[in-house]
Amino acid sequence: MDEPLGALDRKLRLQFQFEIKKIHKELGVTILYVTHDQEDALVLSDRICVMNQAHVEQVGTPNDLYFRPTNEFVGDFLGDSNLIPGTVEHSSGDVARVRTNDGSLMCCTLQGNVSSGDEIKVMVRPDSVRLSRFDQPSEFGMRCVIQDRAFVGHAIRYTISVDDQRLTALHNSGSGIPMLEPGNQGWVDWSPGDAISLASRAASERLRAS
Repeated sequence: MDEPLGALDRKLRLQFQFEIKKIHKELGVTILYVTHDQEDALVLSDRICVMNQAHVEQVGTPNDLYFRPTNEFVGDFLGDSNLIPGTVEHSSGDVARVRTNDGSLMCCTLQGNVSSGDEIKVMVRPDSVRLSRFDQPSEFGMRCVIQDRAFVGHAIRYTISVDDQRLTALHNSGSGIPMLEPGNQGWVDWSPGDAISLASRAASERLRAS
């Protein structure tokens, strides 16, 4: 199947996603589905292959690729993500303490062969970012400034700046948590299990070349 739902509006797309899944289950055959639409790929696939310039970057289940991408390209390409550079200060098991460029501390789950002193990218999805007032800081996290706020129905999307980097945070619009206003100072953090270390694009290219 080559972009079969590309010309449909959203409601029809959702309807035909389930029709394709139904046909797949009834026929019991392998379907190769080529698409640029990430929602189609995540909803319809048992396994996804992410390609970059004719090279396979990662193959896995939708859950694996979304929550455990193996490199910066896949993490940045699939879904919305925040990629924050930092240096590993200390690790215990698969959890690391990372120092950001502005001197803040954050935690993440380590992937691959990572040691103290290594420069990495930490990936955290917008819906895993905890955003609170600056007068509620914790040991791990970063000071930020609210740049923009948008109501998107199920969630409030915040655009925030940390040092010279822009991040995105999504909060449930029905949570009852008081909204922060553009210009407010805030504090961002997350649970270590909600953030992972990623190999940089340069490191991935070197590995691929070898």
